[in-house]
Amino acid sequence: MFIESFSVDGFRNLNNVDIVPDKHLNIITGNNAQGKTNLIEAMYILTGCKSFRNSKDSEYVNLKKQSATVKMKFNDSQRSQTIKCNLSRNRGKEKLFQLNGVDLKGSSALFEQFKCIVFMPDDIELIKGSPEKRRSFIDLCYCQIQTSALDKLRRLELITSHRNALLKSIAMGKDIVSSLTPWNVQLAEVGTYISYMRYKYTCMLSKKATQLYYEISGNSESLSIEYQSNVFDHQDFKDGFSKDLVKKYLDTLNRRTNEDIRAGYTLSGTSRDDIIFKIDGLNVKTFGSQGQKKSTAIVMKLAQADIYFKKTNENPIVLLDDVMGELDTKRQKYICSILGDTQVFITVCNEDLFINHADARVFIVDDGKVSQKGSS
Repeated sequence: MFIESFSVDGFRNLNNVDIVPDKHLNIITGNNAQGKTNLIEAMYILTGCKSFRNSKDSEYVNLKKQSATVKMKFNDSQRSQTIKCNLSRNRGKEKLFQLNGVDLKGSSALFEQFKCIVFMPDDIELIKGSPEKRRSFIDLCYCQIQTSALDKLRRLELITSHRNALLKSIAMGKDIVSSLTPWNVQLAEVGTYISYMRYKYTCMLSKKATQLYYEISGNSESLSIEYQSNVFDHQDFKDGFSKDLVKKYLDTLNRRTNEDIRAGYTLSGTSRDDIIFKIDGLNVKTFGSQGQKKSTAIVMKLAQADIYFKKTNENPIVLLDDVMGELDTKRQKYICSILGDTQVFITVCNEDLFINHADARVFIVDDGKVSQKGSS
């Protein structure tokens, strides 16, 4: 998969941008606060996902304008396609997508067609941040290779929200405990699916990331990744998804009903899952150095790209925002060797900080305008 052409106007500080990227290596350079990250953010929103900056849709549009347009032509192994996004400050019309000229009601169709993986300095939060960040990462990764899981995640969120509202209502004496029964049954079914989904992906991630970390550390350290559930043990999943697992989840919900009522929300299940990283047996979040945490985050993203390729036979687009400049030559070479034929976009303040800059197509960003180095 690669981007053939990309244009953007009115997105943050970007104006009248029109580029034709290289099929492999692209460097986006310029001083700080000129729009380098804005450019790859504009690419990323065409996946249909929320921005990696967690921005509101209305914040995308340049303050001096009422609307913005992002358009891309990309090619996968089967055909060439176009995605267009119209952004507006008008309430209710903040973000409208088109795929191959057809208006879309939502963004799920984009998620199925166009895949990006983003590397950022903030990725270290996957290691040292909250369990929610790690759960969200695993969920996103799995949905990239099994898009039907998106519906399961939406259903999980909806059921959990209804159950939590009911718990509060019971605590205030407005409902009876037995009214939880149908919600418990539904939550057990979808929650077990999500738990098994996360376990499966974590196993795939661990297998690849363990190998990558051993190599990037110079064969001196061993990484392990474990899925941690407060409902299931690892051996529970050895025979795959089953009714027995659903029953165990349901029994846990029923057993903790009184605690949930007192708390006013669901204390057990997928909302308490976590992913544990260990280097040589020690928890990286607690005992790892800053360098170990950064390296762990990098190999997770590299493993994500590898898994996606093996499951779909397509390379995702890779966006590296202000990451390579922080790495030594050895690690830069290693990452480039792993990414191979993938189309990559790298933002750096100084292109000379990147070892392979001579082989890249270089774009210079200056106050929201983008020019290709060496072009007339």
